[in-house]
Amino acid sequence: EFNPDFILISAGFTLINTSSDHSSETTINEFDYQWVTQQLVKVANSCCDGKIVSILEGGYSTKSGPISPLA
Repeated sequence: EFNPDFILISAGFTLINTSSDHSSETTINEFDYQWVTQQLVKVANSCCDGKIVSILEGGYSTKSGPISPLA
């Protein structure tokens, strides 16, 4: 019954583990993001004329020195 005007995707790098001890290592990779996006495109095509807004987030660590986006 829910029929949105558009779908908002807020995705980022949080699922990619960069910790040195890999204590919470995940198996998320670019192909997983691609698959999820393809599934959301199918949903958008069926309910809101394919309207999707996709926002890339992440990279908030300031401990990466000069390669940090917030450095």
